[in-house]
Amino acid sequence: MRRTRSLLLAASAAAAALLGSACGVLSDTTAATVLGRAVPVESVEELARDEGFVGGGVQGITDSKVPGDVFRSVLQFELQRVAWVAEAERWGLEITEDDLRTAREQVDSQLEANGLEYEASTRDKIVELVAAQGVLNERFSRLDPDSDDDLRRLYDGLPALWDQACAAVTYVPAESEAEVRRALRDGTSIEELPDVVEGTSLVLDPGDRCVSSEQIPDELDEAFRSATTGRDVGPVVVPNPNGGESLYVFRIDERRRLDFADAREDLAEIADSLAQQGAQSWISLVVSSTAEVNPRYGSAVTMSGMGEPLVLAPPTPIAAPVEPEPVPEPGIGGTPSEVDHDH
Repeated sequence: MRRTRSLLLAASAAAAALLGSACGVLSDTTAATVLGRAVPVESVEELARDEGFVGGGVQGITDSKVPGDVFRSVLQFELQRVAWVAEAERWGLEITEDDLRTAREQVDSQLEANGLEYEASTRDKIVELVAAQGVLNERFSRLDPDSDDDLRRLYDGLPALWDQACAAVTYVPAESEAEVRRALRDGTSIEELPDVVEGTSLVLDPGDRCVSSEQIPDELDEAFRSATTGRDVGPVVVPNPNGGESLYVFRIDERRRLDFADAREDLAEIADSLAQQGAQSWISLVVSSTAEVNPRYGSAVTMSGMGEPLVLAPPTPIAAPVEPEPVPEPGIGGTPSEVDHDH
């Protein structure tokens, strides 16, 4: 059986572009969820309206509107903050008053050094984040690759990772599609295409690592599910995060479900890596693999080329509810806030 290389290790930019997660149907008051916890729209908008946090030069933010790109950027922060706190609790860690006091001193010192001032609610969120980072990073520094308890916690933390397909996937430039089809008909393997057709690149190697459905775009996942093992498939069209399309050809060599015993070697590698580098890469993977975004605010969460979670824009604007909100009398409150979907 081929081994699955740790997904926490550095991936190529092309492979990173493949990683993503689908979104479900969430309530209008919830922007997203991660690890079963809701990220309220109100919380994201509150942060977005803090000029100290987003920067005073950001355009388009009003009392009733937050531009979509700003909303998604802040949502990325909130998803990670909530994931840090939730994961610390899942590992049985307590954030004490001493932890919060130390974190508050760190945050205040950094704000003062950079000449920044945050709203009290923003400062409280960041203090909680820094405290959670401190306790979880300390715990991860003690991860033991030989500890069944540590490895089991890692295994249970991302169950979707263990339903996997081992596949060769090659990126195909649109102008090379006909040449790639000819090469495949002539017996060139998926892995050999980059040596035969200029511009193609191998983004997944079955001898290197296997992937779960959570880590590939929906379009590719659908093709994976219907593909016959050992047969070349494609090109499959996958929309790009920033517009346009990419083409991929693939061949699935093996489908497998790794139980704890099967995954233990990979888990030990993950534990050893996390003990050295801290919990950030784990949190990024948790967010990109488990977050669900309200389709009103984003289409999915993917992993950026820098290894950070990235909330993708909705494929098309989604209209607000047709029932109009009451218009307040002048000087009495304001209209309910709403995210601007013209992006």
